[in-house]
Amino acid sequence: MDLAARLSTDAASITEAETARLRAAGLSDRHVVDVVLAGALRNYYSRALLALAVPPDVPPDLPDDLRQALLDGIPGSDGRASAR
Repeated sequence: MDLAARLSTDAASITEAETARLRAAGLSDRHVVDVVLAGALRNYYSRALLALAVPPDVPPDLPDDLRQALLDGIPGSDGRASAR
């Protein structure tokens, strides 16, 4: 999760030591690339939705702590599932 946070806040400062921790946990080079690309794609997608003011669609049975984590920083969001 630390790497995912860094992708969002300061991707250029990610070091070999940080990706080495993923390798030490058993990930191959290809898996490390997959982790970085998945994190970057999710970041891009989330920012695009925010820029387009797409309301979040949070499942109604999601625990409150997870709901809050998903909605943290999204202006005007109450975490309710949207009607489509």
